[in-house]
Amino acid sequence: MLIGACAFLLAAEPAAAQKGAPSGGGGDMAQGWSGANNPGYLFDPPSNTPITRDNTSGSRLNRQREEERRMEERRRRVERGEMIAPDNPSPAEVIAAAQSVAASAGLNCSVVAAAHPGVDAQESPIYEAACTEGQGYLLIASAPPQSIGCFELAGAAAAARLDNPAADVGQQCELPANQNSLPVIGAWAREAGVTCQVDRAVVVGRSTASNPIYEIGCADADGYWLEKADGNWLLQGCAQIEAAGETCRFARSRS
Repeated sequence: MLIGACAFLLAAEPAAAQKGAPSGGGGDMAQGWSGANNPGYLFDPPSNTPITRDNTSGSRLNRQREEERRMEERRRRVERGEMIAPDNPSPAEVIAAAQSVAASAGLNCSVVAAAHPGVDAQESPIYEAACTEGQGYLLIASAPPQSIGCFELAGAAAAARLDNPAADVGQQCELPANQNSLPVIGAWAREAGVTCQVDRAVVVGRSTASNPIYEIGCADADGYWLEKADGNWLLQGCAQIEAAGETCRFARSRS
């Protein structure tokens, strides 16, 4: 059984509140924040509303209390031994930090490029990592660390746009290396025994075992679903998928 792409995605990570992207760590590579009225998305956007200066004592007191709250949370995180993002990390520091989080999360990812969009509501650093092994990830350096695959984010966005082409799909992976899933998923399909010319690929959700399900389209045949379970690829053709009551979007009759 397939769990819908949007449902599993939004349940996978807590909502996060972005601080301004650091100037030295590739933050300018992580644009595309969602609209401010979508609290279920993985990342909340920075405010683009012009700041109006307010010199009242109440406003100054509120700002002071917020800063004290942030400093206290930062101090507690240091005491717990959690990762703290430097204020202006260099590109090399961002890559090293992303590699550390990926390793702590148990991911098979040799980081070749990374961006640092900001921190979440608990001041945990957020990173996007591109990996030599395949898909990249959005990472949160929390305790324990959290991750979600870039292909899954893109798949959730594609599902939302099927229902509403103008849907605001929230934060997506923005590094160039994380933009094209076709070569990676196509290679996985060949490992699974697919012999057709793969011309489309997308994540359509997760199985009941919580494994990502990839759908591929073929240039001259029906598509397939791929799932990796216990180190092995499981392969289902569109006929099997539709017989089970699911929708195969890359069946030739609907392509």
